[in-house]
Amino acid sequence: MKTACVAFGILVAFLVGWRPVVAPTCAIARLDRCEVRSAGCGVRTSHVAPRISHTVLQQATTDPVWLQRLRRWLEAIEWHRAGTDDAEARAIATWTRSDLRTLLADLLAVRDGLVRAWTDVAAVPDSRMIPYGGHEFRMPELQQLLRLSDDEARRGEMNRILWAGTLLHSDIALLVPSEDRPIVGRSLMVRFRDGLLDGYEYPVTAQWEVTRGLLDAIRPDPAGDDTVLRWYKATASYLLMTSLLSDAAAQLDRGRQLFPGDADLLFFSGCVHEAYTEPQLQDAARLAVLPPGRTINLGSPRSHLQDAEDYFRKALEKNARLTEARVRLGRILGVLGRHQEAAEQLRQAATTIGDSQVVYYAYMFLGDEEQALGRRDAARDCYERAATVYPRAQSPLFALSNLASRAGDMVEARRAADRIRQLPADDNERLDPWFGYYTAGGRNSGALLNNLKAAIPRGANR
Repeated sequence: MKTACVAFGILVAFLVGWRPVVAPTCAIARLDRCEVRSAGCGVRTSHVAPRISHTVLQQATTDPVWLQRLRRWLEAIEWHRAGTDDAEARAIATWTRSDLRTLLADLLAVRDGLVRAWTDVAAVPDSRMIPYGGHEFRMPELQQLLRLSDDEARRGEMNRILWAGTLLHSDIALLVPSEDRPIVGRSLMVRFRDGLLDGYEYPVTAQWEVTRGLLDAIRPDPAGDDTVLRWYKATASYLLMTSLLSDAAAQLDRGRQLFPGDADLLFFSGCVHEAYTEPQLQDAARLAVLPPGRTINLGSPRSHLQDAEDYFRKALEKNARLTEARVRLGRILGVLGRHQEAAEQLRQAATTIGDSQVVYYAYMFLGDEEQALGRRDAARDCYERAATVYPRAQSPLFALSNLASRAGDMVEARRAADRIRQLPADDNERLDPWFGYYTAGGRNSGALLNNLKAAIPRGANR
């Protein structure tokens, strides 16, 4: 069967990109911690000058650098319009990983100082002083800076600010195009198109890092917060869909720590490991000509297959109705040579009524396993069923032609080839999920992101 080539995001020292079969994309690689991803080109942006208040401008000349940074960030999350790549998002996008890490540490430190001040019952509230970073705050001043009510300050609960920051940095990672992300800092992404150097980008990995840090500070406990869980599901699904595997893996590592029993996070984790075994990705890593001192280590396909198997099994233990996890588990078992076990999983999945794309994959993979077990008629029936689910897909017909050729039945092989020739000439009209298999696990990311947006606490984006 014919397999499509897609670009992947991987955590390596350096990697070149290539053009997918399905549609033109920009392939992006990063030096240092390098990654390759497929990204749509030509994103529209709005160009509006960032708002900086008169108060911020006045204080900028006297505040220490860390406080200037914190004030600027608080200004940005207040004025940022969620779901857009506005001027505030593009301004903060230029900050380095060090800037963001320091910002997060300072934000949490002043919050903790405010909580301690509230426990000092002996002092008059307005006179309580909070020292930090070479600066002393009066308690009302710090509380006003963080926009917290008395009750929020006493409990150290600033979830509105944390979610507003999460929205800002998520929008930077998702929406801000490369031309509005100046190249700053030591880490650099190198973009390739059709195997040739096409330009550079500032990486967005640091944006996901800071969002995870912000959500870790949710009170009373991020691990018990359903909206935090939705955020991990939605963003991991998106990163899988766009082939940003290194960022997806990091997102899922933290997500599983917080929600170890969530079936969807386990499923996405299996999909990421499965995607690392994609032959074109492995070949590109092996054949890439690298600068001196640069190496690529993707891990062996077999180790990723074993990890994927483990995650899919755990996902099914948590939710036996996750048919797609069963389909992918069956495929992996087949690749590992355990054909009888694979066929059993796939037969069970194929009889489950559900997503037509999942049913299609089930019949395609079951056809392969029936063929490996010497059951030619059963294999032919599976491929025909797949062709019925997606009548304009070419992959089942190629599989039928190949099956007949192996058996020496050239008449049947030519009949299947004739059916391929009768398909629409335009590749875009040949709807075939086979070519998007390695990213298909994240195909519902749009709906998950919409559900997340509806669940975020009101006032988070002010």
